[in-house]
Amino acid sequence: MDGHGVPAFSDVFLGIELAAAATGHSLSLADAAAASIFIETALNIGSGFESWSFPTGGVQDVPALQSPGFAAPDGPTTYTGSSRDLNLPGIARDATTVEALYWPHGHCEPRGEVSRLASAAGLERYRPRYHPGWDDVVKSEPRILSGFPIGASKENKELPNGWYRGSRGTTLFWREFYRIQRKQSLFTQKPETYKDHRTFLVVIGAMWHYHHAAEFWLNDDYETRVAFRVFSQPFSSGTGWAYDVDQIRKHRQAAERVATALHDYLAALPPSRTSVQFRRSMNPMLLHPSEGSDAQ
Repeated sequence: MDGHGVPAFSDVFLGIELAAAATGHSLSLADAAAASIFIETALNIGSGFESWSFPTGGVQDVPALQSPGFAAPDGPTTYTGSSRDLNLPGIARDATTVEALYWPHGHCEPRGEVSRLASAAGLERYRPRYHPGWDDVVKSEPRILSGFPIGASKENKELPNGWYRGSRGTTLFWREFYRIQRKQSLFTQKPETYKDHRTFLVVIGAMWHYHHAAEFWLNDDYETRVAFRVFSQPFSSGTGWAYDVDQIRKHRQAAERVATALHDYLAALPPSRTSVQFRRSMNPMLLHPSEGSDAQ
């Protein structure tokens, strides 16, 4: 995101490009151009959605690490040190994108929860018919990958918030597609037209599981970030090219509902006591990347 909380086209492109590469397909320049035109146009349609980024702060500002119930009775905390600037749990949004971030939290299956919440919000799983290379992707790596979307450039500036020098763990990332459920009559089945495939949501998610000790299953310390991005293609309006603003709004509103519900779901799953104590007693300087560090 830029300083105004607006996702850069490079972020949208990287998120799609990575997933396409993982399936063995390439993202065409035409696809990239269509996405670029859409983002630039849709942000100027006067949607009325307020844009803002995630709140930022240090480790001492993370709600899950402030609970007195988790405070270690003995030993130091990191609250007197200086950590790098972190994205705090919350929601970031603009006219076409909503991102949910929460950390640390306990064990869960965020991808499955997104599917459940999406259905409750009137969305259905979707396969982009006119984008043959845009498949669902689910992949797990036995390491903490930096960057969001996964594989972003300037990785030392795109580290997941829970990263620290020497951190170990796993990274799960996925990409799926959703669209507003089509209304069907009990007696008639209307054939789909291009209009039914013009606008949909690209959901790009990542969950990091941090292993602080050899018994990694005891480290109930997770970070999840999921972006819900509206993708739409223009149509000929007779006087030029236009976007279906109503469909963009409906998908953007559904994204808002799902992202907010996901954030609340994750917030209700506290990390383990030992994980919180580990982070509270950590030297805050370990949160700063250094030359030759092990950031992946």
